This record gives sequence, structure tokens and C-alpha cells, in this order.
Amino acid sequence: MAKKKDNQKFSSSPQKRSEPKPPKKITASYLQNSGLYYLQRFPASRAHFQFIMMRKINRSIKHHGDPSVEDAQAMLDKVTDTFTELGYLNDQQYAIGLSRSLFRKGISPKMIEHRLKQKGLEQDIIDEALGEILPDNANMLAALQLLKRRRYGIFATHPDKKEEQKILGLLARSGFSYQTASRVMAIDMDEALDLLDTL
Repeated sequence: MAKKKDNQKFSSSPQKRSEPKPPKKITASYLQNSGLYYLQRFPASRAHFQFIMMRKINRSIKHHGDPSVEDAQAMLDKVTDTFTELGYLNDQQYAIGLSRSLFRKGISPKMIEHRLKQKGLEQDIIDEALGEILPDNANMLAALQLLKRRRYGIFATHPDKKEEQKILGLLARSGFSYQTASRVMAIDMDEALDLLDTL
């Protein structure tokens, strides 16, 4: 009898899956609390913050039927303005921080500008941030940093015969010009390290 009970205990009968929780109804306090929780984890521009919150709003309205999209948007605008006044949303600081982070990862200035535009930032804010962050030799520095991260070129541990084509392909896809790619491939290790020390 004991064996029979054990077999029943460990039977492979399908488990019932718990139903997903319904989205919470949109209120001003919910938007403020949910928005603050998001910004504590992820920095954001005003436009990107509103994009994220509108996804929550649309899911909630689809489930509950109210409030109207217009009323929810009005509530979100007030929350966004409040967070801006309190400094939780600051497009200029966000642009500078993101630009610096991407540049240190070896992202080209061209691609950094594209990423900032995707976040809904205005061109004047982008221009000011890039002007503050990027040095005159930004393309060269970023390309070297990218090759160092990917261990290509002079940073490769095991170079192969197709290394040059790989470098050109990587740099082209990353937004670097052929001129920059040629300079990077011609540089020696000492000069490369001296340049990277300025980052």
C-alpha cells in the first residue's frame, strides 16, 4: 500500500497554471507610484517615460474599459511634469549620462546620436550632450574601445587570416567610417593604450 501511495504522490498529472494578474486600474496615484518605481530602476527621458507608462495605460484600459485614454493621458502629463520639477526626469542629464555610457562601450558618435533620438530627445539637447561628452578624436577612441571589448585587431588573442575583413565589417555596422577603420587597423599597441587612457 505504501508503494501505491508513493506512486500517486509523484504522478505526472498536469499542474494548473495560475492566471495572470489583471492590470491595475489607472488612477493618478497609481501612475505616480508605478512611475516612481520604474525611474528608481531605469533612467529615462520624458518621452521614453511616457511611452513606457502609456503601454501600462493601454493594457489597463483594455481590461477595465475606463478611464478614457484622454483622461489617462492628462493624469500622466501631470505626473510627468511633477517628476520633471522634482528632478526625477531631466532630459539633459539623461542625454549626458547615456552618451557617456555608450561612448565608453565603444559606440560610435553617429550611433549614439541615433540612440538618443530613439529615446525621444530633442536635437538641441542631443547636440549639447554630445558636445560636452565627445572629444575631438571621439571616433578613434570609440572604435579602439569597441575592438578592445571584442578582442579584435591588436587586442586579438588569436588573430586569423580574415581579421581585417572582420574588423571592417564590425566597424561599418557600428557606424564608423572607412577612414576611421583604416586608422584603427594601422595603429600600434602603445599608441592605442595611450589614447584609451584618456577615456
